[in-house]
Amino acid sequence: MCENCLSILTIIAFAVLVPHKSFTQDVGEWKQHDMSYPAPSAVDPGKVSTQDKVGQSPSDAIILFDGKDLNQWRSMNGGPADWKIENGLLVAEKGSGGGIRTFQNFGDIQLHVEWVTPNPPDGFGQRRGNNGIQIMGKYEVQILDSYESATFPDGQAAAIYSQFPPRVNASRPPGKWQTYDIVFRAPLFDVNGYVKRKAIITVFHNGILVHDHVELKGVHSWMGKIKYEAHPEKLPLVLQREPCTPVKFRSIWIRELNPLPIPKPDTIREISLSHKVLDDYTGTYKMQNGRSLYVMRENNHLIIKLYGSDRLFFASSNVDFFAKDIDFAFRMKLGHDGKAKGMVFRFIDTDVEGIKEN
Repeated sequence: MCENCLSILTIIAFAVLVPHKSFTQDVGEWKQHDMSYPAPSAVDPGKVSTQDKVGQSPSDAIILFDGKDLNQWRSMNGGPADWKIENGLLVAEKGSGGGIRTFQNFGDIQLHVEWVTPNPPDGFGQRRGNNGIQIMGKYEVQILDSYESATFPDGQAAAIYSQFPPRVNASRPPGKWQTYDIVFRAPLFDVNGYVKRKAIITVFHNGILVHDHVELKGVHSWMGKIKYEAHPEKLPLVLQREPCTPVKFRSIWIRELNPLPIPKPDTIREISLSHKVLDDYTGTYKMQNGRSLYVMRENNHLIIKLYGSDRLFFASSNVDFFAKDIDFAFRMKLGHDGKAKGMVFRFIDTDVEGIKEN
């Protein structure tokens, strides 16, 4: 962002008597090794670009620019984007104002941008290959030729403009392609416009971590006071145009970061059994997989030591027990006399039977 310019505009188990997907915790967290957690979708990661050849975006990315057209972009007033495409490159020519914005609004994102400044370089400081990526049109990651070129640190390449300099200067020489990989979590505001969660950003410049989960101070500003202004949860991404040397882009893609799955409320009823019943269940169980499980009673619950940890189990029926912190469960097997003679325990997604030894 130029000094004389104003800116434009985040061992698996389940009980036998209850359907497996009902085993979720009721405290807003998934159980350890919870099989009801939705399986992550498969994504082809694509190919990394080289200096000579543009790479391939991930299969779930939204392609903002791939050298073909500006269909994903609009001018700042909503009209057609008027930037030029030359030899498959998007050119931000000299000129004040006249930035472009995405047609689609975004909130929490992963953003990839490839850009290059002129060689030989022209100008100095903030007038040398200046541009900016304004996330939501409000939070700017600076683009600048900062290779062996001095300027104020919070305005150099990869700076969060006017807020935080990068940890290191990872700039390549003029004429070499550079990359930004950005993870951004949008701020949240309450109904009165007060900040509930600040914007958070992580930035890699040419593969080097330069901002690590940084909380932003507010909306970017050239010389004004930096503060938050309440805004919608999603807004367009903006590329600036500055009255400095032109900057070119060749690959821009974005991935929306949707919220993680939220556990369903626990639907398993919990009951209390008498100490007499629980004591009958205590003892050593020889399992078919060769392991021995040691069942003990602690007050109104059973404890089984598993992989070095004492796991607390709660009764959901006279013979069924479940853990609240990990997706383990078991069912007692009773003899004709009503006494415990064995159990069925689920390890990973396999039921393992065991015989009570004492």
